[in-house]
Amino acid sequence: MKITLKRPAERINRNLPYRIYLNGKKLTELKNGEEKELEVDSSGKLCAKISWCGSENISNLKEGDEIELSGRVFYNRVLPFLPAILPLLSVFVFMDEVGDFWKNVLLIFMALLLMILVVAISVFRTRWIRIECR
Repeated sequence: MKITLKRPAERINRNLPYRIYLNGKKLTELKNGEEKELEVDSSGKLCAKISWCGSENISNLKEGDEIELSGRVFYNRVLPFLPAILPLLSVFVFMDEVGDFWKNVLLIFMALLLMILVVAISVFRTRWIRIECR
C-alpha cells in the first residue's frame, strides 16, 4: 500500500531530517520541504524521530493516506529559550539589592522552569514532532 509523507518547509528543525520508522525499522529520512511516497505494510506503526525526540505512533494506515509531519511550536520555539532564561534569573537572585521575598520568588520560578525543561525533554519527548493523517 502506498502512503504520502509531507514535511512542509519550516524554520523549526530545518537543518535536521526526520527519520521515519515503521515498526521500529528505519524506512527513510524526510528533509525540510520534502514529500515522499512510500510502500508500507498496513498493520504497522509509523513514527518520526529527530535526535532523541520524536512523534507519537500512528497506525491504521490506509491506501493513499497523506501524512504530514511538522515541528510543534512550543517545543521548538519556546523551549530552547528556557536554558537562556535561567542564568539571567540567577543574576537577579544573587544581587544584594533584591529583597529576600523576591529572591525566594525568583528561586521558585527558576525551579519551575527547570522542571518544565526536564519534563519536556524526557517525559514528553514523543511529542516533539506533530504527525497527522489526512
